[in-house]
Amino acid sequence: MNFKLTTTQRNMLSVAAQREDRCVEPSPELRGSAARAFATKVIDSGLAREIRAKEGLPVWRQDKDTGHNYGLKLTVSGMKIALENADTIQPDSDTRSNFKSSPPREHSKLSQVMLMLSQEGGSTVEEVSKAMGWLPHTTRATLTGLRKRGIQIIRLTREGERGSSYRIEPSPETKLAA
Repeated sequence: MNFKLTTTQRNMLSVAAQREDRCVEPSPELRGSAARAFATKVIDSGLAREIRAKEGLPVWRQDKDTGHNYGLKLTVSGMKIALENADTIQPDSDTRSNFKSSPPREHSKLSQVMLMLSQEGGSTVEEVSKAMGWLPHTTRATLTGLRKRGIQIIRLTREGERGSSYRIEPSPETKLAA
């Protein structure tokens, strides 16, 4: 079997081989038609198969009719290819670290939101919306964006209050600006 894979594609297979679930995580470098072409290539060549993605698994596509999410899981052939390339590729032990982006600029709206979320009790969507002058859907989209950056957001329930509050643990990776 002779497969011509780019460095990005080999890295993605190698990282998937190190994952416990053996699922291929989409790279931010592959978007749109490039991501579809990669998925088609690895499925057609027998390196991966499409599976219905359960919660917490990487999603490659969503069926518009059913709303189901689908992911890619390495096959035995895909594992062999990934392991053959393991000597030339050194993926991080933390697969998500490849996909983290830079921290927000100091005193930006995003850093202000992160500061609010790092308070001991966290913040609710309503509190962040009011402080930032945003609509609730904008605040929820910001929380999603933070998650995509690799920031762990914890959902909390406050005693005696309706709704949820959200909190992040300050860490060197989040680099919160005071």
